[in-house]
Amino acid sequence: MNERTATVDLGDDQLVLLYDADAVKEATAEGLGILLAVDAKYRHRHEGRGALGDSAERDYAHVFGTIRSLSLLLVSWNVEGEDGEPIPPDFEHLSALPLATLSAIAEAVSRDVFREAA
Repeated sequence: MNERTATVDLGDDQLVLLYDADAVKEATAEGLGILLAVDAKYRHRHEGRGALGDSAERDYAHVFGTIRSLSLLLVSWNVEGEDGEPIPPDFEHLSALPLATLSAIAEAVSRDVFREAA
């Protein structure tokens, strides 16, 4: 496993992602690119609607494959529950995130992978 770190600026907070760079290469940039394209196309239509579990789920049904890919390549992140225990970056927790946050995660990982390759 080739573990690397990427960060996502969330305003007052910073999301620190530990991911498997080898898994990213297997998932390919194409899968992550789909998420980025969908986010750009629909962000204005669903501004403030929240998580994918809302009515936006129907519009983004094809994005779940990308969420699955993210759940397989993310090893850990600095997200904790109310009890202070780490929350895993699994499919369930990722699919509850707003599309803009998922897009930022995919972009940060992609940017880091391609910076390494350059």
